[in-house]
Amino acid sequence: MTADAPLEVVDPHVHVWDLRTRLYPRRERQRDAGDATIGDYLLEDLLADAGPVRLAKAVHIEAFPTDGLAEVRHVMALANASASDVLRGIVAHADLAAPGVGEQLQQLANFPLVRGVRHALNRSGDTRSLLDEPDWRAGFGLLAQHGLSFELQLSPPQAEKAAELIARHGSIPVALNHMGWPKDRDLQGWRAWRHGLRTLARIDHVWVKISGPGMFDPAWTVESVKPYAFEALEAFGVERAMFASNFPVDRRWSSYARVWESFAEIVASLRADQQSRLLRGNAETFYRI
Repeated sequence: MTADAPLEVVDPHVHVWDLRTRLYPRRERQRDAGDATIGDYLLEDLLADAGPVRLAKAVHIEAFPTDGLAEVRHVMALANASASDVLRGIVAHADLAAPGVGEQLQQLANFPLVRGVRHALNRSGDTRSLLDEPDWRAGFGLLAQHGLSFELQLSPPQAEKAAELIARHGSIPVALNHMGWPKDRDLQGWRAWRHGLRTLARIDHVWVKISGPGMFDPAWTVESVKPYAFEALEAFGVERAMFASNFPVDRRWSSYARVWESFAEIVASLRADQQSRLLRGNAETFYRI
């Protein structure tokens, strides 16, 4: 990146939130407990964080609200009130096992920026195994009727069961969040993560986001991220991978510019058209932005 040619990106994984909405009680508790990194994060904050990086487009991913429809309404209002048109897509929260979920999905699909749904498999707690709930599996199948994609956030042990369900629904595009959650960094953890990644990569309508390095390695470097990024690229190919910032969550560990400049460095040996796909084009294609 130079002053004459700034790094231009499309970011398919950001979060915006306003704690005054009372949609995020966990974040409110963290703020009230003195966590200085927790506060409102609006579109203007994202643009300020971008700094020297030219953020062309972004997609808001649900931030674990208490009410998915209310969050979408609020994020739409933020986008409409902003002087910038950077926000081009929204992935909403929905409990796919909830009664009347089909009606909720229809309401979500009616919002012009909504592109998909996330219900994180690895945040369902000890009392639920979403992939084992018949109602949840049926709700997943309804996404196709509404033209919605699915954000797949899981831990490696959940990958095989998730792949079995996803393979049955070829018309539901799926974005695997954060490289498939490579949290365990020992050899056993690597093998489990790689197996899950490869299992999902065999399904041609699953794509991968290379994102969130700080969540798994707070002291990350380009060299420490490379093996995971290269493994994801080897499994999914340049055609089904995209880089993403996971801001403001990853703001705890690095600046926005450092995240994207590191990603660009990781793929610097690829052809220019391949770099463009990973930093911009694939995100535009997947989210139809």
